[in-house]
Amino acid sequence: NAASPITGATGICIGSLSILSNLTPGGTWSSSTTSVATIVAGSGVLTGISSGTSVITYSVPSGCTVTTTVTVSLSPGPITGPTTLCNGDCISLSGSIGGGTWSSGSTSIASVGTSNGMVCSLMPGVATISYSLGLGCSASITITVNPAPGPIGGASGVCTGSIVTLTNALS
Repeated sequence: NAASPITGATGICIGSLSILSNLTPGGTWSSSTTSVATIVAGSGVLTGISSGTSVITYSVPSGCTVTTTVTVSLSPGPITGPTTLCNGDCISLSGSIGGGTWSSGSTSIASVGTSNGMVCSLMPGVATISYSLGLGCSASITITVNPAPGPIGGASGVCTGSIVTLTNALS
């Protein structure tokens, strides 16, 4: 009996998992390049190890096999940079691997330069900023935009030894 086609995601990131399956029961899985991708022989759990491709084989007891090629892509790693800013300010974020694309999940709260990770706040709130290298390999970070303090009010001139109370709309 021939094995049915392999199904499941064949494009994954380093460190990510995918579950491959086959409708023909009783087979075992193997990877041609275990330095790129490993697969658990009895379950089809695929793990991305390093960037590249590997041929995944499903072998049934009759001796028939079916293959598919998996592609493992770089993972952007964690995003680094500040996670809070005041409304009207900008911060710079970075991914551990260059060349990716930045995006904001809440463009009304914070915008981000698609190629440089420069986040500028537009209004108070919370925004998720993502960094993607393609094939679904992405990382995200939550940014909190705090209200900017209002102007300081009170006496503008102070004599030596005097006590003056200053005010702010947020305090």
